[in-house]
Amino acid sequence: MFERILIAISSEFYTKEALRQGAMLAQRCRSMVSIVYIIEEKTLAQAQRRSDAFRTRFEKEETKKRIIEGQQQTANVIIFFDAKTIFKQTGITPNFKIVEGEFSTVIEQEVQTQRFDVVFIGYSEEGLLRYRILDETAVPLWVVGESKGSCVLGVCSNLTPNQRVLSVSKELAACLGWKLELMYMVDVTEPIAYDETMQRFVKRSIPQLLAEGQRYVEEMQKNGVSMQLVTGAFVDLLVQNTHRLHAGLVVVGQEKRRFDRLGLPVRSMNQRLVEKLRVSVLFLQ
Repeated sequence: MFERILIAISSEFYTKEALRQGAMLAQRCRSMVSIVYIIEEKTLAQAQRRSDAFRTRFEKEETKKRIIEGQQQTANVIIFFDAKTIFKQTGITPNFKIVEGEFSTVIEQEVQTQRFDVVFIGYSEEGLLRYRILDETAVPLWVVGESKGSCVLGVCSNLTPNQRVLSVSKELAACLGWKLELMYMVDVTEPIAYDETMQRFVKRSIPQLLAEGQRYVEEMQKNGVSMQLVTGAFVDLLVQNTHRLHAGLVVVGQEKRRFDRLGLPVRSMNQRLVEKLRVSVLFLQ
């Protein structure tokens, strides 16, 4: 299912869980794995600003060089060592790479050049790191959280693309040996839905949303797929049901970036989901 896996680790935030969950999936899928350690350009820029204004250009370059060497040592001595230890049990030998740049940009470049099927990242609400990748990735994005449950929760809704959620959720549940739960969530606080092109939102009345959701569920049931219809506020519904079912992984479509009437970007629902769910989330296009 996922033949090529990228695990991206930022110099701003590191969690072993990204390696553990990446290794778990790679072992089940017999995947090729690459691990990229990203030395954040923001970290380097901040160090430069803190440098004495009266230092020479040479001295500033030496400071930058020492910071990069320290980050490279961290990658080799701690992170890549952890990875080798974790992946040794899977029989898979990952490829390792150290890159300077901005987190989301580096991931985009790696995906474009190496054609990865899924990207694993950790997430932290603190620090300088920006998670633009949550809204812009072109491949499935596995955001690593706590992994206490053994249930895959596949979620369709009027706010997210649904084309691949069912098939990927079923494959992952079978691959991991986990229980599968499927839901269609109608967000009655957001009377909108994707149009036929799946590229933009259009207005819908709440009765229309409910009718569309019911048709979707009934169609799935005709095809032998058990799915529950629930209504409310999407994020709250997802949090409640994730905890109720003890889900270890939530599979959901990735909401496209939206803008308000003034043309300003609306805060990413994807980021809110990650912050509130705490468990791992797989975003699909």
